[in-house]
Amino acid sequence: MVMKKAIKILAVTILSALFITAAHFSAVQIRTNADWYPDDALTEETAVQSALNTPPAVIADVTSADILESLKSGDKPVQAILTIGADGRVKGADGEDICDLSVALDEYLQKTILPVFRVDDSSADILLNWFKTDRRITDASVSSSSPEAVKKIKTVYPALRGIVEFDESADIKKAAATANAACAQICILPESAASYDAVRYVQARFKTVWVRAEKNDRISIKNCVASGCFGVIAEDVSLSCATLKEYAGGIVRTPYNVAHRGLPNKYNENSVSGTLAAIRAGATHVELDCYLTQDNEIAFMHDANLARTSTGSGNIEDYTSAQLENFRLKQFTDEKIPLLEDIGGALEGSGVVLVLEIKSAKTDVAHILAEKLGKDNLAFLKDYLTVISFDRNQLLEMKEALPEIPTADLGGKSSDDLQTILTRSGQYNCGVDYNFNAIDKTTNARLISRGFIPWTWTYSGEVTIISGLESGIPAMTNNDADALTALPEKVTVANEQSSVPAVGAPVKLVVTEYGGEEKIAEGKATEVADLGDGRYEVLAEYDPSEYYLSSMLYTQKQTVTVEKKKSGCGSAIGGIPLALTLLPVYLSESKRKFTK
Repeated sequence: MVMKKAIKILAVTILSALFITAAHFSAVQIRTNADWYPDDALTEETAVQSALNTPPAVIADVTSADILESLKSGDKPVQAILTIGADGRVKGADGEDICDLSVALDEYLQKTILPVFRVDDSSADILLNWFKTDRRITDASVSSSSPEAVKKIKTVYPALRGIVEFDESADIKKAAATANAACAQICILPESAASYDAVRYVQARFKTVWVRAEKNDRISIKNCVASGCFGVIAEDVSLSCATLKEYAGGIVRTPYNVAHRGLPNKYNENSVSGTLAAIRAGATHVELDCYLTQDNEIAFMHDANLARTSTGSGNIEDYTSAQLENFRLKQFTDEKIPLLEDIGGALEGSGVVLVLEIKSAKTDVAHILAEKLGKDNLAFLKDYLTVISFDRNQLLEMKEALPEIPTADLGGKSSDDLQTILTRSGQYNCGVDYNFNAIDKTTNARLISRGFIPWTWTYSGEVTIISGLESGIPAMTNNDADALTALPEKVTVANEQSSVPAVGAPVKLVVTEYGGEEKIAEGKATEVADLGDGRYEVLAEYDPSEYYLSSMLYTQKQTVTVEKKKSGCGSAIGGIPLALTLLPVYLSESKRKFTK
């Protein structure tokens, strides 16, 4: 058994290294609109060197002249946020004048730092005019707390990336929809709203989260990093970079477990039974394929031809939904070909996101989907739905019919250059979901620098999937979602500790597995702050070797207390040991458990 586990660990380690050092594929030069991307458009940014697998980008918020000046030397951020005033000049936190926008770009960012233009409803038109009269910049982003301002600029210049800034009062569950409707790829959250669960919720919907640190200290920055976000915004760039360099390795987020066609090696593809099994196995998403029947029902099947996976024959779109009732799925168990209502019923209440791949070439799928989501029995799905397709016309239809539903381009099996991917994203308002062999490590890193999370497909086999987890792959569409069932999805510091926490000392953690099981584990405190009144703020790291994993995991900060020690007869009731008083209860519960 030990030898078997050792071989497994070695295989995972080798595959992880292959993932991290993937060969650079040749670039395919495609231009859909030459005006969007001049040949010299891309900034040559430099990401901070961190031992973390897939670390977040460092973002500078230029709120003063001193911060702008600091960009000339030392560690550089990947992006810098420039606030545009009503006069078109760069402004500080209190509205003070910093410099001309062109000066900020030419003398300080110098095409080595990606610019983010922050606007409000009044300065959006000023920026639009600046683009028309001064220069054309496309490898940049526009940011605002006003989704309308972002959409206004994106409508004229779709190549620019969009960012919507939220405050702590915002409904995080609506953040992805709000951003998508504004043609924005990135959501900025304040640290106070950026729990691991909140960030994971938003990023599960093809949107990238950047988190704004509340303080310029290591605890705040580490807390942002451990949220699993892909960008940390802070005023002190040097401190952000230094903090990221402290990590000895590991990952700060576990991958989304996207069940490809359900659990296709054990259950019928694109079936209710496979969907339910994937949910039980701990899938975060279920990816299913759909077509449109003759009577405009959304039916699920991978192949257009019914023969491989069902008792039917011919093209699925040549039948009505009533006619499909005559056929049965046949790979494993006998069951019906499901419609959207059937899959919706399986997903409701699970918290699992449906990744709907539109296989149909019919252009009214998105509009029919919109009608169905307006009905009471499927209304919940608006918050648990993303759409993908190889057919980019479907992405355009989604943009019109359901602008709040995030989408992703499935790309292809061959490598695309960065400009091509960025162009498509701007044109179709979509994320990226590519074959994992199609995009090299460098392009992945540059996509992350620009606010994109690379989703990848299709992984098969336990060793390959676990290797992807260890390598920091953000999202894995895979054929064996149950390979992750008993592995850690999240690690948190326990609210109550047995002793006063100290840096380097053991701390009690709670490990939540993909399948939902929670276990108590031991970690090591990396940061501790005494808050007084017996309360401590703790961040920790976790060595998951008990799961035969080698990549360190990290927690966000948690306010903890120290449990009080019992003394004297505090553990007895009336001189009778507490254990004896609970014995009848235990026996009763045991009997109930084993006689079900």
